[in-house]
Amino acid sequence: MNALEIKHLYLRIKNFEILSGIEFTVPAGVVCALIGPNGAGKTTTIKSILKLYHTTGAKINIIGKEIYNSADITNLGYVPEKENFSNTKVINWLLFLSSLRQQNVELNRKTIEKYMERFDIMRIKNLRMSNLSSGQKKIIMIIQALINNDNQIYIMDEPTEHLDPEARQIFYQIVAELNKQGKSFIISTHNLDEIKKFASYVVFIRNGKVIHQGQFSPNDDLYKIFNNDKLNAN
Repeated sequence: MNALEIKHLYLRIKNFEILSGIEFTVPAGVVCALIGPNGAGKTTTIKSILKLYHTTGAKINIIGKEIYNSADITNLGYVPEKENFSNTKVINWLLFLSSLRQQNVELNRKTIEKYMERFDIMRIKNLRMSNLSSGQKKIIMIIQALINNDNQIYIMDEPTEHLDPEARQIFYQIVAELNKQGKSFIISTHNLDEIKKFASYVVFIRNGKVIHQGQFSPNDDLYKIFNNDKLNAN
């Protein structure tokens, strides 16, 4: 079974074609880097997968289940590119989000506090969201995706943006630990140097098209692959 399958994904906004027939498959149990330059279509692809954009004719399967609308999506953790927080206390916000999945409140609290301790941010749990730094907000977005222990796949849009080096290292450690448990990850980035730290599979997007996909090892020359596919895409 594959973690994700996408076919015939087109998206046009105001007579401009944003996505031009995106098609790719991510095997289950891999950490996939969704990579491309700014404006390539990575975030739009992610939002289309999650049915945050209306697309026609696209076929999207997540963990073997065809997705027709957002209600069909289960056991998935999502880190958006930008935060959309209520100005409440950090701990209350995370508990509220976790309650939407109808999980045990005390179990949720323990999971939340476990990750807050891991990132060394327990001191901010009673602060309001508006008082957080950009890096702290990004950590909260990561934690909200990790709360549900039943998640089988995580889709994360630029999750390391605004994180300091220590927080980035902790993030990669958590990804590696969950991946060893069989969890699948799709992580978007435009930073080629970061990929060697976490990815075993890559999907390159440029100008709304997939120009390369496949297994990846730390010995692969991503810059060579990217530049060759850049020429082929033009």
